[in-house]
Amino acid sequence: MFFTPAGGERQSLGKKAFTQKTTAAGYTYQIYEGEDKNGTEHKNLYLTWKVPYADGTLEAVAYDADGNIIENTDGRSSVTTTGEAAKLQMSADRTEIVADGKDLSYVTVDVTDQNGNIVPDAETQSVPADKQSDTLNAIKDGSTTISSNTSGGANPTVWSNYDYSQDGNTTADLIFEYATEQRLGQIVTHFARDSWSMRYPDAGATEIYVSADGTSWTKLDTTETIGTESGNVKPYTYDFAPVGATFVKFHLTNSTQATGTTAKACTGITEIELKVATGSRTTNTTAELQTLTVNGKEVPQTALDSKVYTTPAILAEIEATAKDNASVTVLPAYNDVIRIIVESEDHQTRNTYEVRLNEARTDNTGQRQQRLSGIKINSIRRK
Repeated sequence: MFFTPAGGERQSLGKKAFTQKTTAAGYTYQIYEGEDKNGTEHKNLYLTWKVPYADGTLEAVAYDADGNIIENTDGRSSVTTTGEAAKLQMSADRTEIVADGKDLSYVTVDVTDQNGNIVPDAETQSVPADKQSDTLNAIKDGSTTISSNTSGGANPTVWSNYDYSQDGNTTADLIFEYATEQRLGQIVTHFARDSWSMRYPDAGATEIYVSADGTSWTKLDTTETIGTESGNVKPYTYDFAPVGATFVKFHLTNSTQATGTTAKACTGITEIELKVATGSRTTNTTAELQTLTVNGKEVPQTALDSKVYTTPAILAEIEATAKDNASVTVLPAYNDVIRIIVESEDHQTRNTYEVRLNEARTDNTGQRQQRLSGIKINSIRRK
């Protein structure tokens, strides 16, 4: 491991090496056994350096058993501390699309510093943090009222895009994300106004979109009902056919009416109510896995039925999908067992699946396999 401080010279942080081990089943693996090894054994399956924080670049260099540097490694081998967000870099998933009015190309936007390093904690809302005169927390605090805010500064009871609007921007997007899909049927947005620039949006100007993955969006066909003003707050109710959504996006457009002041119009919101649709739909009670893949190998149905799968591997990459919109949580390995918790959509049923590492493999019949003098024997139970 090497560290190059900002404006300084590259320096070594020391070299560490794995020790190769062989299991009773004949499988080999590597583990670190140095003086500073971790007390939890599985954490020594990878190398760790503890270094004090400093601006600069950390670089990992890998060597083979003969001491030769390994080139073209997978993933990144260095990380550099970043400066302030300064640029946007965009890349498209393809260079050509069909000119049929339907084809799409997805564009990834990265926030980087002046040197092109990605800023991991950059603000990614359409309204930059320094252009929000008030706070997003106001939308989720359960209160629909707006305070007079005579003390100045950010108003904790309302969100607005005041500074962003004064720069000439007239639209903004707000996105809400659920942990699991919800079935929505109505949304009530409480818009606010003040005596300076905050104005109610024009009728029909607000658009609402839903998505399952936060990437592909569908615009809702809504019926807007504008309520009666109370205390400088007016509810806008949007009714629509029940729809499932994990992500909900509000595309807001500032009022076109003159403010009567020197300020440009902006939009303010005190609360958004996302209401679950009621009806004959039955919430699913299933808490079972649909598929389970361990290190790229799909687990047989018999193992899914028994909720236990064994593998001689000492590390495992897990991919799991559940039936009937159940939630899936994959826990880290503990004592050579990876546990997968599946909870039903109605949150009433929970099942736990186990992937047991460093054991004989489960075959396609759900039985564990053993090897003796090169002959495979399936363990069976006799009556």
